[in-house]
Amino acid sequence: MSEQYVAYATEPIPGLPKSMAQFTQVIRMYLRDYPELNRLLEGEEHHDRLIVWAILDALDDFNATPPPISVSFEMVPKSILKHGVVVTLLESLLFLNTRNSLAYSDGGINVNLDKTGPLLQMIQLMRQTYEQKRDRWKIAQNIAQGWNSIPSEYYIISGFYGAW
Repeated sequence: MSEQYVAYATEPIPGLPKSMAQFTQVIRMYLRDYPELNRLLEGEEHHDRLIVWAILDALDDFNATPPPISVSFEMVPKSILKHGVVVTLLESLLFLNTRNSLAYSDGGINVNLDKTGPLLQMIQLMRQTYEQKRDRWKIAQNIAQGWNSIPSEYYIISGFYGAW
């Protein structure tokens, strides 16, 4: 990895809200992405800038998914957003690992650095959980927002009697 990339990826992100900076550390803790735990890597696998990008990407996905409820970082339940961020990070990692996969055999010794299968399984599991939680939350918010604004036929029929 070039020193220029490492310097860019590790420098503080100007203007980043404190709550989002704290959430990047929650994501890092959830992924257990610490230098001392990464036995085969030097340093962290996901720099803070990549995690922030994944947060913004997950928020964009959240806003682009029907029903059309636009949310900000502060509004989204963090337990749901966490899964969306991890899916985004794992997909990014899948691209990297697919590009750098290597199978080598010499003298009866086989080395296979392809992690595509396990990564795909993790992505599918996390995506399924994320999409179910996201969709249920958005539907509940949509119902809550429209609860008192659109009268139903029951109100028209019996609403008059409820006033007495």
